[in-house]
Amino acid sequence: MANPLLTRVALAAAPSVTGSPSATARKGAGRLGGLIAAPLILVVCAVLVVFGARYNQEAAPPSSGAIAPGVGIPAALIPIYEEAARAEHVNAFLLASVHDQETGFSTDASTYAVNGSGCAGPMQISAVPGSPCGCLWCEASVRNAYRAGVRPASYPDERRPHPSIYDNFDAVMAAAVILKGKVGGKEIPNLDDTAHAALCGYYGACSDGIAGNYADDVLNRAKQWQDASARAGFGSALGGTVPDAQGGIGFTAAPGTDFTYNEEPEIARRADAMGRALNLHLTGLSGHRTPEHNAAVGGSTTSQHLTGDAADIDGTQEIPEATLLQYGLHRPIPGTWLGTDGAIHDERDHLVLAPGTVHLAPAGGGTPGGPLQLASGERARILPNGLAAAPADAPQAVKAIIAAGNQINGKPYTYGGGHGIAPTAVGASYDCSAGVSHLLAGAGLLHVTEDSSALMSFGKPGVGRWVTIYSDPGHVYMYVAGIRWDTSGFAGDTSPNAGNGWHSNVRPRRPGDAVRHPEGL
Repeated sequence: MANPLLTRVALAAAPSVTGSPSATARKGAGRLGGLIAAPLILVVCAVLVVFGARYNQEAAPPSSGAIAPGVGIPAALIPIYEEAARAEHVNAFLLASVHDQETGFSTDASTYAVNGSGCAGPMQISAVPGSPCGCLWCEASVRNAYRAGVRPASYPDERRPHPSIYDNFDAVMAAAVILKGKVGGKEIPNLDDTAHAALCGYYGACSDGIAGNYADDVLNRAKQWQDASARAGFGSALGGTVPDAQGGIGFTAAPGTDFTYNEEPEIARRADAMGRALNLHLTGLSGHRTPEHNAAVGGSTTSQHLTGDAADIDGTQEIPEATLLQYGLHRPIPGTWLGTDGAIHDERDHLVLAPGTVHLAPAGGGTPGGPLQLASGERARILPNGLAAAPADAPQAVKAIIAAGNQINGKPYTYGGGHGIAPTAVGASYDCSAGVSHLLAGAGLLHVTEDSSALMSFGKPGVGRWVTIYSDPGHVYMYVAGIRWDTSGFAGDTSPNAGNGWHSNVRPRRPGDAVRHPEGL
C-alpha cells in the first residue's frame, strides 16, 4: 500500500552523488561560506527554511548516559547524538564533534541559510542540485534518515515539517547516514581509522588550506569528550539498555563491571535472551576496561575489552558454539591455554558478536536477539502458532529478517499502519509497505519506512537467492527463504495467519510488479 503519511521534501530530483556535504572552512576559519542570493537557489531552498527562535541550551531532555554533561557538548543536544548513535551505530561523540565543527552546535548566525557551496543546516549538508558538492539532501536515504530513530520529546529549535535540513535531529540523523556512506556503509562505533576516513569523505578532504586539519581536529575533539565522559563514569558511545536479571535466569552484570560501551550492550542482550531460553544464570564478569584496569588484570594491549567489543560471561563455558551462533554470539578462543606465568587461562567465557551479526535490538517492543527457532536445510518453516523457523543454513541477515517478521506476525492490517515510527519499532498495526520495511530494517538493510512505490527500486533487480520483493504502487509483499510475507492469504494457504504474517503458498504475480532483492541475498 502506498504510504499516506509520508511528506516528501519538494526538492528537484537528483541522481545519486558522492560529493561532500560541506566544502567551506568551518571553525576558526569562517565556519560558513558566503550566502547565496541567486533566485534559483532561494526557490530550491524555500522548502528547507522554516525560521524559528534560538534555543535555550539549559532545557535539556533526559540523557541515556553515554555523554557526560559538562564535557563541552550542549546538554540539550545530547539526546539527539545518543539516539542517532543508537539507531545508526555511529559514535555519538563523533556526531557531536562534526556538529561543533560545522556550525558551532547551530549557534552560528548563518546556520539557517545556504552557503556558497550549496550546503545548509546544522551539519552543513549539500542541498542544491547542480552545486559543486551535489545534493545529498536530495537522496531519500539521507533526508529520511530521521525515521530510523525515535525523535526526542523536546530538543532545541525543532523545525517543521519533517524532514527539515534545518532541524537538529533530522540533520544529525542524516549526517550519521552520510558518514557511514563514506566508508562503504560500515558502522562507526569507535574513534578509529574508520572514523577518520569517514570524516575525510564528509568534508571532501582530510585537510586543506581553508579548514586546516579537518579530520584530525574533529576526531581529536571527539576523543577528548569521550575520554572525559568515561572518567566521569559515563558509558557507551552507542547507548543501549543493558539487561539485568538480578541474579536470576538471564544476564546479570557483576558489581563494578561496565557493559554499556560500544558492542557490549548488544552482547549482553543476546546473552540474556540465550540464558532465558536455556534456563541459565549468566553473569557478566568483565565488560569494558579502561587501559589502567586492563593492565591491572593482565589484559592484552590489543584486548577487545578496551574498545567495548567483548564480554566475559560466566555460565557460557559449556554452551556449544553452534548454540552461541544461533544467538549471534561467537567464542573466538575455544578453550584454555597455559600462560607464561604457569597459570591456566579459561577463555571459553570470552564472547564477541559473531561475524556478520546484525544488531537485532529494536527501538521498541519485541525481544532483542530473542530465541529464533531453526529449521534444517535452506527453507524456512511456518510453525503452528504462525511464527516462522529460520533455515539453519541461511545467512545471518535472512535469520534477522525472519526474526523481525515474527515480532509483528499477526498484527492487524491498517492503511498507513506502521508508518511514522522507527522501522525497527513494533507498532500496533501495519500496512503492506510498513511490514516489509520492518523486516528489512530488522536485518539492517533499510533505515526508513518506505512506501510500496519506493520499494520498487530497493536493492537489485531480479529474483534473489534468499529474499525476493514484489512491489507496485499499490501493494508490496516478499518471499523469505521460500515462505511469503504478505497481508493476506490465498486459496491453498496452510498457514494459520489470515492477515499480516507468514503464508505458505505462492501469490499470483501481477503484471506491473517490480521484482527486487537485497544485494547478496
